[in-house]
Amino acid sequence: MSIASLRADAANAKAQNDRLRQQLRSPEQRLSETLGREVATELGHGDADRPEELRAELEAANAHAFELGEELAEAREELDAVREINRELLADRNRPDR
Repeated sequence: MSIASLRADAANAKAQNDRLRQQLRSPEQRLSETLGREVATELGHGDADRPEELRAELEAANAHAFELGEELAEAREELDAVREINRELLADRNRPDR
């Protein structure tokens, strides 16, 4: 076998894998939704019939979590800046030449 034929075989195998992955996505999604409804029903949540609303709530919660993460990062930056200023002030105050 030549290198070119091996590359062609590899490309064909990759394309076939991609097609098979696509074929699996739809049943996996349906199975996931079905199992989710069953679990919600078993847990006593009446929300199993409104997956779109739940999906929207999840997206909103994820967006809020992202915003909180950003706020936390900003607060940490401010805290680090304040700590640095405090260190400088203390170092200045504790200099022996005062």
